[in-house]
Amino acid sequence: MNSLTKTSQFLSFSRLGGAILAGIVMAKMGLDLETIGKIELLFFLGKAATAFWSDALAKAILPYFPKLDKSGQKGFFSTATLLYIGLAILTWMILILFKEPILIHFLKVDSIPYYNAYVLFLAVNIPGLFLEQYYVIKEQPTKLLWYTLISYTLYPLYFLIPIYYEIDLVYIFRILTIIAALRLLWVFSIVSKEGWIINQPVLRKLLQLTTHFMAYILVAMMAEIIDGLIITQKYADPEVFAIFRYGARELPLTTALLSGLSMASVSKLSGNLKDHLPSYKQSLNRVLKITFPVAIILMLTSQWLFTYFFSPAFRESAMIFNTYLLILGTRVLMPGPLVMAKLESKYMFGVSIVELTLNVVLSLIFVQYWGIVGIAMGTVIANYVEKIAYFHLLKKKYNVSWKDTIDLNWFLAFWVCLHVVYVWVGIGG
Repeated sequence: MNSLTKTSQFLSFSRLGGAILAGIVMAKMGLDLETIGKIELLFFLGKAATAFWSDALAKAILPYFPKLDKSGQKGFFSTATLLYIGLAILTWMILILFKEPILIHFLKVDSIPYYNAYVLFLAVNIPGLFLEQYYVIKEQPTKLLWYTLISYTLYPLYFLIPIYYEIDLVYIFRILTIIAALRLLWVFSIVSKEGWIINQPVLRKLLQLTTHFMAYILVAMMAEIIDGLIITQKYADPEVFAIFRYGARELPLTTALLSGLSMASVSKLSGNLKDHLPSYKQSLNRVLKITFPVAIILMLTSQWLFTYFFSPAFRESAMIFNTYLLILGTRVLMPGPLVMAKLESKYMFGVSIVELTLNVVLSLIFVQYWGIVGIAMGTVIANYVEKIAYFHLLKKKYNVSWKDTIDLNWFLAFWVCLHVVYVWVGIGG
């Protein structure tokens, strides 16, 4: 595993770890469940409004740049940056103009005092994410590491200061906006050295690829959004939303390791899939042997962890978290980067439609029997269907089997253990 992959994984882990620690700060510092619920509603809105296009743009940039010759690469970074900024401004305008219907009909609350401050932070923050793709493309792990340390390691502190000094919580988002603005200046300084040029062919191609990936990601995200909507519609209390959101997290270590591996691998796999597949499999097996034991331990201790690190009010979140841990079986197979490297965005979009439909149907059925845990179970099952469809394409079109990405014996042994523990803990709880 090269240094760029390790740094990318550390980036993902820091981002997720910072968010979890911020949640712990809010719970431990005595914020009431209703306030935490409203802040989680804002984070939910932010992801719904930006992740589908920002992730799509990142997925377009990483595999597209290596395919360009030197003349085609001219103005690539400035074009991508301006695209980020333009979409961020458009998002900010929509969220401000439609504030009232968003609060009343989407989030199901009368008001959130720091809504405007959060939306401004969102608009300033998103373009700075371009630095992640830039340093990966340029293969500069040291600079990516510094970016990670500055951007994410201090994240919980920005929540702690206003809460500790008992000042208006709007200052959380004002502090975050200042940090985001500094990161945006960082982007401007880098792109200025490259030269501010709009490469129209690159712009058209990025828009085309981003649109394809956007459709795929938007549909894939709709499952999470609809899960949230099912909760806000069925349970009017923001406290229930907070309990679900705190538990509705996959194993952070897994997400960090696999996100980092994906970010570092897509551009290489897009060049020659077969040549890089063995090292890709080796990296996935390493992740498999790390994450499954951790997941099993966390599942066994989840109720104590949620009670101790958050508060007794979040005890119910533990079973939701355990259910989301079952997604680990689909994550470590990880065919997505292989499909993405081949720019099979249309196929990914079609699969995401099927996954979304299945997820929604199962969630609506299961919530009637198992409550908010049933919504999580619907997500798990739909994820398995998605991975089966991806491997079907890879086998049929590129002669790549799921066994080419993972050690079968280790995978099956860990998979069985994880599910046995889940049933045992569920019965015991």
